[in-house]
Amino acid sequence: MRSVGAPASERSDRFSGRRGARPRTIVIGMLLVLIVTTAHAQQRLTLDDCIDRAVQSNFAIQIAGMQTQQAANNVTVAPFVPTLAGTARQDQTTQNKTVDGRPVNTLGAGLSLSWRLFDGLGMFAEHNRQREQLTVSQLQMRDDLEVLVSDVMKQYYLLISLRNQADLARELMELSQLRYKEAMDKAEIGSASKLEMRLAKIDLNADSSNLIKQEEALRVAYIRMNRMMNGPLSDDGYVHDTIVMRQLLEKEDLLRWAGENNVSVLMARAGVRLSDLDYKLVRAARYPTLDFAAGYNVNATDQPNFSGTFRNSNGVNWGFNVGINLFNGLETSRKLKNARLDKTISQTSLSDTELAVRSELEQLYINYLNNLQLIDFERENADVARMNLEAAMLRYRVGDLSGIDFRNIQQQYLEAVDRKINVIYQAKVSEVALLTLAGQL
Repeated sequence: MRSVGAPASERSDRFSGRRGARPRTIVIGMLLVLIVTTAHAQQRLTLDDCIDRAVQSNFAIQIAGMQTQQAANNVTVAPFVPTLAGTARQDQTTQNKTVDGRPVNTLGAGLSLSWRLFDGLGMFAEHNRQREQLTVSQLQMRDDLEVLVSDVMKQYYLLISLRNQADLARELMELSQLRYKEAMDKAEIGSASKLEMRLAKIDLNADSSNLIKQEEALRVAYIRMNRMMNGPLSDDGYVHDTIVMRQLLEKEDLLRWAGENNVSVLMARAGVRLSDLDYKLVRAARYPTLDFAAGYNVNATDQPNFSGTFRNSNGVNWGFNVGINLFNGLETSRKLKNARLDKTISQTSLSDTELAVRSELEQLYINYLNNLQLIDFERENADVARMNLEAAMLRYRVGDLSGIDFRNIQQQYLEAVDRKINVIYQAKVSEVALLTLAGQL
């Protein structure tokens, strides 16, 4: 799909019928536009360039990446492996001193190993819960990425639309300039009244004001795009592209993709799995625990008043420990009831999320199809309006059409092309929304 209309200089020449009829100010203005366009052409960015810059520099994505790394660090094998601790101590007794007044010193050191061999399979549930939380964090980061990419794409296509609308406003202003010159020439030779010249001047001022507003909207849109990419806010003019619709999206494919890849659905399913793991963790409290413990200790005592100055002792100890919770005020039963309710809540939330996604997709698809149909109608209307405008310009120059009638035809052309630009943009936005919802962006 090509952008609306031909370059403004070609359009004005076509309507005027001769290049020399263009006012000098228009020539200077067009030269300035050409210089600015050439300067910006060296900085053109494609849609992929804008997305890459936004993903690499966006602060929210950087934060989400660090949070995902934290979740990855929390996935550990610590529940399955033993713990080893070392101890050292030094005691000094001053109550029973030796003959020479020296206190009794005791030195000790040891190693202790503790290993939980069985806890009702709670350690496996905890490890799986850590992995599931990592999955949720990754899905959250993906959701942030999809939102950012979707926003950048919509803003990119908005820039294209606004640039086309600014080009359209510039074209109409140049037509009004030509009309004003024609009316002024006719008024000077007496073939037309000064009223027509004043009306043409009013329309020229209105079109000039409209052009200023369109260029302002374009600059504001560039500022928003620069904010998304964390780039210099003053950058502009780097988008020179057209909006091209991809092949028709099939609703059955979109529904299947949404069921498999939609982030909201995947997060709801992860919530179901997390609630099931929480239930297993609570249930593990009803089972006995089995621990293995071992240690090695070394002790040395300084007692000079006895037969030996130092007394040493060392040894190894080990054993198994079995524990079971016989009664804790029915606290475990209460937690199990709440865990079952959490499982039911998460299942219900999953069903609601799946229904909401399907409902939103159905509505978006209707809007998508309607916009595609409107594109053909508005293209045809814009082509017809252009032919009417070209014919009206010729009739106006020979005096066969009044300025008011020419203005009405000019406004019809403006409205037709503006509707065409808007419907193409809306169709592309609905396409992006469908792909985002289906997890295919």
